[in-house]
Amino acid sequence: MISNIAYPAENKYQKVKEETKDVAESPLKMAKTCLENIFSKCQIIKEQFPDSRKMGAFYAVIHVCEMYFKEGKFRMCLRFIDWVNKMQDGFEHLPDYVKSSYYYYEGLLYLFRYKYLESEKSMNLSVKNCTKEKDKFFRNIQLYFIPLNMMLGIFQEEEMLEKFNFPYYIQISKACQEGSLGMFEAEMAKYENKFLKIGIFLFMEKLKNIVLRNLFKKAYEANQSNHINQIETLVDQYNKSLEDVKSEDYTVDEYDKVDKIGME
Repeated sequence: MISNIAYPAENKYQKVKEETKDVAESPLKMAKTCLENIFSKCQIIKEQFPDSRKMGAFYAVIHVCEMYFKEGKFRMCLRFIDWVNKMQDGFEHLPDYVKSSYYYYEGLLYLFRYKYLESEKSMNLSVKNCTKEKDKFFRNIQLYFIPLNMMLGIFQEEEMLEKFNFPYYIQISKACQEGSLGMFEAEMAKYENKFLKIGIFLFMEKLKNIVLRNLFKKAYEANQSNHINQIETLVDQYNKSLEDVKSEDYTVDEYDKVDKIGME
């Protein structure tokens, strides 16, 4: 209820803010403050589950995480996610669609903290608990789950990518599997703004390691067949790419520099 009111109010606030300096505090900021207060008050309630008012804390966590992720401040969600993980009971009484939302934000948090296996586990649980009535939300899960799977060496069929209207993943998926640096770099340049908008540009760049791995595999296979010219071509492609490859993990601060994470 609070978040449903906050977003339209925030849009209006941003428009008015440009016209006058005498504007009250951001509605989104006020909504977050309200939800965080609800979260804090719910924590001290001693009623037993499932009829405890403490259940409200779980709902507050989901909406607070949603707001912070849309602002690109995912680190602020850590204490809320940790609280849910430490709870001994209560979570199992939540409806499936609420669990799906929680696992989704937990998965995003792990994704942006480089914990890919933990992220995959959370995203799988989000998909499992997502109801059929939430088709748009299911697509949002896949928006991040598909590139995460690519990083783990799991590639979806092209038909599935077309079903969800993800043209920006189709050719990149092919480039990763075929070890095609040219195709990968062309697609990254083509969809750079898209990846910045949803907050995964730096993550997508790391898929170049998958491209290079399969490129070396092709070189090895060529060597086994004594295709010397093919090997030299592959080595030249690799040397050309080295200038753009960064071996270091990017920091959390770098994520704050990309555009705000947004849902489609």
